[in-house]
Amino acid sequence: MAYSVTEYPLGGGIVYIGPWDGTTPPDDGDWLASAGGFDADYGDYVDLGAVPAISVAMIAEILEHWQIRNGVQGKDAQDVTQVGETWKFTCDQVNQDTLSMFFLGTKSGSNIVLHLTAPTQEFGLKVVPDYTRGQKWIHEAWRGQLKPTGDFNIFTAKEYGKVDFEFSLLDDTTNHPTGSPWGLSTLPSS
Repeated sequence: MAYSVTEYPLGGGIVYIGPWDGTTPPDDGDWLASAGGFDADYGDYVDLGAVPAISVAMIAEILEHWQIRNGVQGKDAQDVTQVGETWKFTCDQVNQDTLSMFFLGTKSGSNIVLHLTAPTQEFGLKVVPDYTRGQKWIHEAWRGQLKPTGDFNIFTAKEYGKVDFEFSLLDDTTNHPTGSPWGLSTLPSS
């Protein structure tokens, strides 16, 4: 692997989320043009607006086997028994879309959020960087569930309001029988 300062990611990007409809994944529309730009048709995905930070943590549970045949314990095998991903992000834009996700609810019309009406709603997630430096890898998580984290401060006199989320990935082998059933990262050609 060659050393290159052009691979240091710096900057922000856009986070899109799309609801599943039962067992049907969100429609992609034509959101990614072939040249790596963006099209106006995002399908079922919505732009979450100002997302100042997003991170992902990998989960891997490993079962180790230890033998003690020679009087000294030594590890002779290990197997991965559980894998997963958890994404965490903050939305600074508090609107009907983000409030319906925070309250685990649904939207009614253009100005109502019904609380706790969709606590098991599943989503697809797309993270599209717009870095000032670094390779612009696009990350897609096929299927997962959102969990609001932290409090939503309805009145904030000294800081902007925000809503925080955790997105836990779920297996989507049904719609992705080959390759990864979890998601992928793609580096578009320039």
